[in-house]
Amino acid sequence: MTACFKEQPSHEWVARFRTQDVPIALVQNVAEAVAVPTVERRNMIVSVDLGDGDGDGEATRMVGNPIKTGAPERFTAPPHLGQHNDGQLPHPPNRPRYGATCMNDDHRTDDLVLYEQSYGIATITLNRPEVCNAQNGKLLYALDRAFQQFAYDDDAKVAVLAGKGPHFSSGHDWCPTGDRDTSFDRVSLWWDHVGKEGAENRFARESELYVGLCRRWRDLPKPTIAAVQGACIMGGLMLAWSCDLIVASEDAYFADVAVDFGIPGVELFAHPWELGSRRAKEFLFTADRLPAADAHAAGMVNHVVPADELMVFARTLAARIAERPRIGLALAKQAVNQCDDLMGYRSGTDSVFGLHQLAHAHNSEVIGHMNGPGSTELVKKTLAKNSR
Repeated sequence: MTACFKEQPSHEWVARFRTQDVPIALVQNVAEAVAVPTVERRNMIVSVDLGDGDGDGEATRMVGNPIKTGAPERFTAPPHLGQHNDGQLPHPPNRPRYGATCMNDDHRTDDLVLYEQSYGIATITLNRPEVCNAQNGKLLYALDRAFQQFAYDDDAKVAVLAGKGPHFSSGHDWCPTGDRDTSFDRVSLWWDHVGKEGAENRFARESELYVGLCRRWRDLPKPTIAAVQGACIMGGLMLAWSCDLIVASEDAYFADVAVDFGIPGVELFAHPWELGSRRAKEFLFTADRLPAADAHAAGMVNHVVPADELMVFARTLAARIAERPRIGLALAKQAVNQCDDLMGYRSGTDSVFGLHQLAHAHNSEVIGHMNGPGSTELVKKTLAKNSR
């Protein structure tokens, strides 16, 4: 790891880097920084100050992984960390450039999911802030393509999943924009639900779009981190739970109000594994918000940080992970997932998905709507600041 400056930095900055055992190199431009042997070998440029070297932020650019400070609790970041625009910086030789979105000409999705890759860290961003990143089919298939691009990109080591705007995700889109009767190119062998009736329609759609995609992302061999702010409710839980680690802002909260719909919980019922049995029951029985601090205490969230440090912290954590061998990370991830499966995760979520479909069928038969007595007003209440 090397900090690169155009001119000799101030004594304050020299001391700051020395306390973290970070060497300093003097360079004239970013290209020279990339050519520094320790930088090129480890891809660990910390920053390049193209100004006067006083570290005051003038013309300072973050062009690589952040300083590794040890335990996350002692996390501090240099100026502008995580705020760079990858497109403004030249890439090292033989390192391909990636665009702002993951969609090619054959899969236009109106930028519902943004994809950026910079020096081994992919940032995948849900981009429907006007509806709190509610999930329709179009967004979820775009997200799948982003994860697929990350999986196949040899230069991308770790992915951070984020949501644009004040909320991570408000769950499934139940409005007319929810595209429930729209056909998409499918990624599983389930038939198209469009034109089917009753349980066949619901089971095929939710097996593919919700359970199928989330399991596919959980099994992705590379590490993934969910960076959660604001609301993470209902279907939003399934996105976060599909990631290996969860970093939450202090204002983040989690909720599942499915019981108010006569439904046991969201389609991928991971609650007991994420929270433990008794905490999961209270979470479902009361439909209360679970604040980030409580989710951390329960073991569901890895770290809680101030809101303005969320993405910086998540990318720093990703950079630390990215230093390790890809095969070692993949095998460690598979080992933990297989142990969870042996402890009942796969069979348990399969079983409860059947109960979920039973609830839909009961609601449709008795009330005339698959979601029974529930309504979008319940979700709006959960999103309201003063709700419990």
